[in-house]
Amino acid sequence: GLWTDGRYFIQAERQLEGSGIDLFKMREPGVPTVNEFIAENIRGGVLGADLRTISASEGMELEKGGAILKDCRSLIDGCWEGRPDLSAEPAYVLPMELAGVSSSDKLGAVRAEMAKCDANACIFTDLADIAWLFNIRGNDVKYLPVALSYAIVEKQKAYVFMDAAKAAPIAAHLKALDTEILPYDAIYEFIGRYGEKDAVMCALSILNYKLYQGIAQCRVVDMDPVQLLKAVKNPVELENMRKTHIKDGVAVTRFMHWAKTHAKEGYTEMQAADALEEILHLLTLEREGGFVGHVLADAAAAALVNWAERLGAV
Repeated sequence: GLWTDGRYFIQAERQLEGSGIDLFKMREPGVPTVNEFIAENIRGGVLGADLRTISASEGMELEKGGAILKDCRSLIDGCWEGRPDLSAEPAYVLPMELAGVSSSDKLGAVRAEMAKCDANACIFTDLADIAWLFNIRGNDVKYLPVALSYAIVEKQKAYVFMDAAKAAPIAAHLKALDTEILPYDAIYEFIGRYGEKDAVMCALSILNYKLYQGIAQCRVVDMDPVQLLKAVKNPVELENMRKTHIKDGVAVTRFMHWAKTHAKEGYTEMQAADALEEILHLLTLEREGGFVGHVLADAAAAALVNWAERLGAV
């Protein structure tokens, strides 16, 4: 079965027709959740999953429902021909005129929160958390300026798990923070250093279940200190937000003018999207394709949120 929310009901029905895969419309009356379905149909059985792709809290819920989780990360790898490699785009340092607070001060704030819980280490897997904490950015995820990585902060030292080539431009920056760069997947072996006498801080709703299995013997403190720290904007961030909103307001005004000017001859959704992209690019609100995808649709396509005329109707 495939579970999806209301944004994709129409698209899913079309694409699943004749496939033998049932569509489960999430939050509709009488439709079981994934956990309810598993509890009813797989209780006591083995549920294969790539444990890197489900959260620790979700994995624990599935096991409470009676499923025995087995790591089957190779299932997709074995049948996805031509699967692209992970992005190799280099990371870069966010300058202080944009960050407003040094990485050193941010690490100090995290360690202060760790001390309150007597935690030996804090694991970060949220890419936005890592970008904020170390004042780094990347181009690995479309529409989001983050770099593929994990991070662990200990009392005296920190570790960033990232491909060496990707990390090269930020190596000196991290070294100055007494932060060691290790291979991306090395975190799964690295966490073996923590035992039952250690306390590890992490957000179970974010940490993947594979990592949780490696620290389950520890005293786990379910907390992500960066989430609250980065929610309080510093003066530099606030000023840059104001500047961005002004530019965004100009972009909206220019796009409304374009739409009205071209209304008589008419235009397609993709022509409108291209016009908006050009306006944003001229205002430097977009960087290499932008950080926000444009969703424009009309008439019969209006209910299809991922409509892309250039690629044909979904």
